[in-house]
Amino acid sequence: MRRPLQNQELVVITQADRGSRPDTAPPDDRTGRDRTGAPVLLLAAAVLGTAATGYLAMAGPSLGSHLAAPDLWFYEPAPRLLAAGVVGDRAEVANFVALGVWAVGWLLAGLAARRGGSVRALLLVGVVWVVPLLLAPPLFSPDAYAYTAIGAAIQHGVDPYVSGPGAAGDIPAVRGVEPFWRNSPTPYSPPFLALLAGLSKLFSEDLLSVLVALRVLSVAAWASLAFSVGRLAERWGVDSRRAVWLGVVNPLVLVNAVSGNHNDVLMMALVVPGLLLASANHPLWGAALCGIGAGVKVTALAAVLVIGVDLARRQTGRRDRLRALVLAGGVGTGAFVLLSQIAGYGWGWLGTLLAPGRAIDPMAPANALAVVLHEADPPVGTVRLVVSAAGAVVCLLLLTRLPAWGLARVAGWVLLVLMAAGPVLWPWYALWPVVVLAAAGRPRERLLVAVLSVALLFATLPGGQPTLSELGRPLADQLVLGTLIAVLLGCAARYLVASRRSRRWTSTPMPESATQPRVATT
Repeated sequence: MRRPLQNQELVVITQADRGSRPDTAPPDDRTGRDRTGAPVLLLAAAVLGTAATGYLAMAGPSLGSHLAAPDLWFYEPAPRLLAAGVVGDRAEVANFVALGVWAVGWLLAGLAARRGGSVRALLLVGVVWVVPLLLAPPLFSPDAYAYTAIGAAIQHGVDPYVSGPGAAGDIPAVRGVEPFWRNSPTPYSPPFLALLAGLSKLFSEDLLSVLVALRVLSVAAWASLAFSVGRLAERWGVDSRRAVWLGVVNPLVLVNAVSGNHNDVLMMALVVPGLLLASANHPLWGAALCGIGAGVKVTALAAVLVIGVDLARRQTGRRDRLRALVLAGGVGTGAFVLLSQIAGYGWGWLGTLLAPGRAIDPMAPANALAVVLHEADPPVGTVRLVVSAAGAVVCLLLLTRLPAWGLARVAGWVLLVLMAAGPVLWPWYALWPVVVLAAAGRPRERLLVAVLSVALLFATLPGGQPTLSELGRPLADQLVLGTLIAVLLGCAARYLVASRRSRRWTSTPMPESATQPRVATT
């Protein structure tokens, strides 16, 4: 046990004492800020957001192309329910207006968080927003119907890594899946398939019952994020209110986790606690939890790598570092392998990981670059390989920032790079970096995450169709590349300015008192 500090005793904190914390963790709050009006702002946010989600629950299904089959929810989508019979282009405009109103309500909630609104009040606003979405069918993505179809097809003897659920024939549970995934093998990990098959068996392949069960699991995962994101933020010196606002009570998170029921929220509900455990000097437990998260989606193995490298760099000798890296990696990967073996579906998923990449969507920068290079015959394979290799190099460079940035912040950036450099990009992929950087990012990084969240909120229609597809190509691809280049140039300019200021600061003579160790007084 460390003895108590005596009066005027010098305090020396080594990197080993810091554990996996960054070198500096400045407090997130600023003094002197106006902290009035938070209840009024929260009330306005609740009203605006609930009006928006209520409209989407009622009218959103009218734009749901995946709801064309009958009996896909407890009520049938009917455009005549709208006050003015809004259909077609007018319905799309109304949808964007509703999303815009919700985004404004969310920004008001963020302002309330800065003015002293409590985490409990923010979560209450989020729950109020969510209620209409719970009553509506899955919006902005048809993936939940693909989940139910995969589970039912397994019950009929279909190998999900060889054939799509359509191979099961004309069974009721398959009627909601979109054509692409009806005939495509799944890229999901074996433990997640075991979960889908178990739910299908439990509810006798009833489509609606399985959908409700998936929604219950998604809401439970979202609730667990509300706890773990706040705790991770406290660990890294970030205001938990702002972290919960950005990473939990976020329209992009709510649309894709609570309404769309994507398995990404299940994965992050395991990854964030894993990062929290690793940050609290329990890296092996953290790696194991992230390995379990990979059983939902293999992307979680990236967090295992970050935890392993962070543990290794805190050792003293080369042999100890190698042993720590192998140990943490073995624990995380071993948990994933063990669960996969228990699931019993083999390792065919390794050959289907790139199945989503058959769709050349314009949101992925690699696809956009390929189309801009040659619209008639885009070199998709070559460009994707180059972009993926560049992404891998960037991730390795990010690992060198662990001593300065800390475990969770680096993990958030690695997940962001994986999202951007992949062969396909959908809005729900943004859940990976959003929830982590909300808790561990610096203010400018959290601003970037907020802008990304608002932009991707408009990226798809309630039926899951990409909004960019309506612009035509290559215009959509040019827009994606232009936005990416602008962001990269802005980040580079910011880095150059910060470097220049740092050099100017270090070249200025400092008074002797400023270079002395900090003194603790009692």
